[in-house]
Amino acid sequence: MATEPDTALTKSEGTGKSPGGTPAGVWLLVLVLAGLAFYAGYMALHHRQLHADSEMVRKALASDKDRLEASVASLKEEIKKSKKANASSQAVAEKFRAKVLGATTKLNQLEAGIAEAVASAKEREKKILSLQSALEAAEEAKAKIMIENESLKGQIAEAQIKLDAAVSDLTGASQKGEETPALSPLPEPSYP
Repeated sequence: MATEPDTALTKSEGTGKSPGGTPAGVWLLVLVLAGLAFYAGYMALHHRQLHADSEMVRKALASDKDRLEASVASLKEEIKKSKKANASSQAVAEKFRAKVLGATTKLNQLEAGIAEAVASAKEREKKILSLQSALEAAEEAKAKIMIENESLKGQIAEAQIKLDAAVSDLTGASQKGEETPALSPLPEPSYP
């Protein structure tokens, strides 16, 4: 049966059917399903983008983790080297301390030796000054003795002259007839 389009339109309004004979609930369901499909597609794209972003972040974090692990390994190696260098420097420092202590001990011994040598030199200087004073006194005494010796030689010479004169007077008188005993000359004095 052929119906007119105007009447078909009016009939569908009353029955709730679409012009093609499909009910409006089906169209509504198709629209809802299309919207859900669109929303699901959008959400899938959104989740795919989030997954791609999170994968990039995961890769960046993995790369950062690898760099950090390499840095940690490098730092651990440097800490080992630093500990070895520290132990080595402590050993060197201990050797240096021992050398300084030995040098300080030697320096103290040298200072004690120098103080002893200075004291000994001062004592020797006192002895030398004392000996010089004694030598000067001996020189003065020698000079006095030499002067006295010269004076005594002069006195002995005078006494010898007087003795010779007396002997010659006696010998002249003995030749005249008197006999006198012979006198012996005086011995020469000896001086130190």
